[in-house]
Amino acid sequence: MLSLPGWKPLHYNISWPKALRMCPKPWRYQRAQELDNDPVKASFSTYGGGGYVALLGYDEDTASSVLSETIDHGWLDRKTRAVILEFEVFNVNTNLISIATYFFEVLSTGASYTTRRIQTLELYSTESGALMFYLICQFLFIAMVLYYFIIMLIHLYRHRFGFFKSLWNMVDFLIIMSSVASVAFYMIRSKNVLKSIKSIQANPYEIVHFHSALYWSDWENASIAVAIFMVTLKLLNLIRFNPHVIFLFLSFRQSVGYQLSYVGFFLIVFNAFVVSGMQLFGGIVLEYSTYLQAVISQFEYLLGKAVPIQDLRNEKPFIGPTFSFLYMLSTTVFLMNMLVSVLNESYSDARTQAEESAEELEMARFIEERFMDMFQKSKKRTEVKLFCDDTTFVNMCRSDAEPFCLNSKSIIQCTEERMEKVEKRLSILTRRTENFESDYKREEAEFQDLVHLLANLSDH
Repeated sequence: MLSLPGWKPLHYNISWPKALRMCPKPWRYQRAQELDNDPVKASFSTYGGGGYVALLGYDEDTASSVLSETIDHGWLDRKTRAVILEFEVFNVNTNLISIATYFFEVLSTGASYTTRRIQTLELYSTESGALMFYLICQFLFIAMVLYYFIIMLIHLYRHRFGFFKSLWNMVDFLIIMSSVASVAFYMIRSKNVLKSIKSIQANPYEIVHFHSALYWSDWENASIAVAIFMVTLKLLNLIRFNPHVIFLFLSFRQSVGYQLSYVGFFLIVFNAFVVSGMQLFGGIVLEYSTYLQAVISQFEYLLGKAVPIQDLRNEKPFIGPTFSFLYMLSTTVFLMNMLVSVLNESYSDARTQAEESAEELEMARFIEERFMDMFQKSKKRTEVKLFCDDTTFVNMCRSDAEPFCLNSKSIIQCTEERMEKVEKRLSILTRRTENFESDYKREEAEFQDLVHLLANLSDH
């Protein structure tokens, strides 16, 4: 599709070579295959790789002249549905390239929105100590992933589908598979980055994009995120013997009813703000343009993302700031404090009703003691010693353990065994002290006889 500047149609009797000379590139439609471009996903739609392309060059003067020439001739008109501005900025010092993409979209309802997306990639590698350390870490990670992948295949071959009966086996499976996927995506991303670099070196004035590299970079980040999430779950399983973690899980179990009622109330308030934001600011502010976008944006505000207060103020000078203030006040101050109070009350109840988890608490203290012994060997626990027949009794129960082990069967059984040993040792001591009084009287009588004898000798 060719047009003259101003979208004027060509005459029918013009030959193709002449038409190409008459029509500048911004007025020619180019397919995705010609541009070697991939579909671009924006906020409201996904656009194919083809379109009318205007090259802005490498400096500001060239870009200004191209824009003035195209826009002055009506390159953008009422039939325009999307304008995508894309440029790359390369920092030689850090070897990083940032791909900035700006979108201008016009919906069928007449509303228009502008958005932007900035992503960063690493291009070259320099010989340095940090690079060597990075490469060593990469090699170790790949080696560990391959090792555990082979171990997992061996277990799968031995156990078949029985391997997936255990929940933690499934967690290990997801960790290994997501790690393998991240390694594969990293290699594909590096290959696409190298391909784009070679295209720039071959012809710096042609259209070169990094869409494929960015696409695989997103998949790499997603696989790493899944692996980190699964590793976090496994870490929680490893520290489940910590007393605070045990109490936390118990508090969650005991407050299920309160939490469900809290979730229902929270969703009602949250949805009310979503619908109100769409009605008030949906025509101008992108964050409230659709229901899904509004839900995502408000969750991001709860996680710490800055509220677009300036956009809200531009649309509604008084209602905009008031709306954001009421939302943050209701969700972060009132509702979050309600959740914290529920968990705090349940946590207190869990500490007083911990006899069901007494064995886990005993295991937690055992692990803690062994861990502290490894790093604090010089620190000794309090001992109660009886210096009788070289026998030493160690006080095995600490004061901070008493609230948790009074009703524990394991602690009671252990205490009974210790008491039996104490009774045996006390019986030995008792047998040795049975004749203590008679021996004392006999020694006293012998001492008196000796005194009398000495007195008689002195008289003579």
